[in-house]
Amino acid sequence: MTELKPSAPATLMVRVERWMIQRMPWIWLSCEQFQQLASAAMDRPPSTWVRVKLALHRLACGFCRDQEHHQRQLRTLVREPIEPAATTLTPELEQRLRAAMAAAHPRESNAGRS
Repeated sequence: MTELKPSAPATLMVRVERWMIQRMPWIWLSCEQFQQLASAAMDRPPSTWVRVKLALHRLACGFCRDQEHHQRQLRTLVREPIEPAATTLTPELEQRLRAAMAAAHPRESNAGRS
């Protein structure tokens, strides 16, 4: 069975990530830290230092970059106002609906009432 090898850009990103973690652990965010800070940054502006850390992680981690993109899309969709459904029926549709309701629920006769 052949062994799959990572693509060159992926290998380079892994090397960059390892280098950053080894040489500058104070600047590197874990994916969990990135997700928390990126989520908070959507609600309030982050400090310059946090923006730098987020940008560096975003450059090196495609997974987090995609997750952040999807999270932004989801927030946009959730915050959009919902348009009310159409409340008016065409006269033809209203007539068909009344006929169907009348056929399904025939009225009781008024013979027993005085």
